[in-house]
Amino acid sequence: MEQQKVQNYKDDEIDLIELVSLLWKKKLTILIITTICVLIAAGYAFTAKERWTSKAVVLTPTTISLEKYLNIRREYQRILGGNLDTHVIANNLFSKFNEQLYSLDNRENFFSTAKVYQYEVTKITDEKTKKEILNDLVTKDIVVSKPDLKKDPDTIGLSISFSAQTPNLAQTTLKQFIKSISQQAFAFNLASFLIEYNETISNLKFEKDKIERNLKVQKQLRLENLGKALEIAKEANIKNFSREVNDTSDLSILALARSDTTISLSDDSRLGDNTYLFMLGEKYLKAQLDITNQTKIIYPPRYYEIQTQLDQLEQLAQKLKNIKEDAFTYLSSPDYPVVKDRPNRIIILIIGLCLGLVVSICIIIMTKILNRYKKND
Repeated sequence: MEQQKVQNYKDDEIDLIELVSLLWKKKLTILIITTICVLIAAGYAFTAKERWTSKAVVLTPTTISLEKYLNIRREYQRILGGNLDTHVIANNLFSKFNEQLYSLDNRENFFSTAKVYQYEVTKITDEKTKKEILNDLVTKDIVVSKPDLKKDPDTIGLSISFSAQTPNLAQTTLKQFIKSISQQAFAFNLASFLIEYNETISNLKFEKDKIERNLKVQKQLRLENLGKALEIAKEANIKNFSREVNDTSDLSILALARSDTTISLSDDSRLGDNTYLFMLGEKYLKAQLDITNQTKIIYPPRYYEIQTQLDQLEQLAQKLKNIKEDAFTYLSSPDYPVVKDRPNRIIILIIGLCLGLVVSICIIIMTKILNRYKKND
């Protein structure tokens, strides 16, 4: 019984010499299977879409790259008498650029009209497939990565990469994408500044109009008071203020009468009470009335300061019309990829060769074992 088990065990074994001999006898089978696997691998390697990746690193824009825009902002602050923090503006621009960079809507808007998308869907009519290709462009082919300061504290900049079927297409598309996002970020920052700018213009115009209205009202009130006082003086037949002033009460009346020719818009103004104004006499009141009618309104210095500011701001608006700046600075611009990401044809062919050998040997061994079991049975 024990001897039979040993014999069965030996029968199940395939020694190395026998295996090599068997493989040599089946070399044609191995060659055929391996060739088939290599051909399949070659078919994939030479027909699969190539992927080339262009990479770029961007930084916060510098004061030099933002020179034109910052000069306009400085001029704006000088007109209003304020100071400008250029670093805050640069950081705000780059922060908005970073935000727009991650927006899937912005990516989709860009790639839906980009050359790379048209290149991918040239011969495709199925809308579902087109959407899948666009989705891959938006979510997979464009990659944005921030530096890991824990791994490398000296790393700076924001890395952006894009993969396409040709190296030129990868580089060109990445440049256009970064430029498009930059334009959107700058446009947003400029729009925010224009809101502040327009609000400043509105406030200055309102203040100017208020000064004009107040002075016109003051002149009108003065004319009315002088006119009423003149009528009273005529009725009282007071031609001149000729009464001798001998005591303090007369001095008070004279001072009060003269002060009432000055207009004040406060609630406690005595302009509504011109009881003593007529005492200046018809001649004096008529002279004041004529001069007030003929004299233009004299505006305070603030009025002319506002007018100058408005003129300067209007000139500044002309400079804002065509201003365009980048919301970033290149640490390294999109490179031209010289090494293909995939497919690596040599590796694929080697894998096909190894797979063919393994499969063919396994088939031969399994066939030998099955034949032996059938023979034993």
